[in-house]
Amino acid sequence: MSNTLTITAEGFVGDDPKYFVGEKENKNYVNFRMAHTDRYRDKTGAWVSGQTTWLSVKAWGTLAENVANSVYKSDPVCVEGHFSMEEYTDKENIVHTVPTIFANKVLFNMAKGSCTISRNSKNSDIVVDLVSQNDSKNVSVKQKAKSTK
Repeated sequence: MSNTLTITAEGFVGDDPKYFVGEKENKNYVNFRMAHTDRYRDKTGAWVSGQTTWLSVKAWGTLAENVANSVYKSDPVCVEGHFSMEEYTDKENIVHTVPTIFANKVLFNMAKGSCTISRNSKNSDIVVDLVSQNDSKNVSVKQKAKSTK
């Protein structure tokens, strides 16, 4: 039995995913924010929007490459993965806590729209927008990444 909290969350992508290049091999990852707003019917039967919850989503490997090439701001997605409260310190030395899903699946919510799927092929070139962690400005550059499959 695993000792991690696995969740599935549904929502909309809040920003275009950013692909980061790690310092060590196989440490490249993608990061994006997603929002979920509860919707319910009030006493009159009208739909009402509740509170919006923001989550950070991170993924590695082939999933990261595919997300970087396929997912865009405002896309409806379902994300499955391990839930954690990640901490970081900003420039003013203030510690922030961010609810984060370390994704093992990122799916388009087909109830909200349609998409076309193409399978990864062996040794195919995948174009990703790379953001280097080593650059202080995190400037994006287009680069081809080899699929590991």
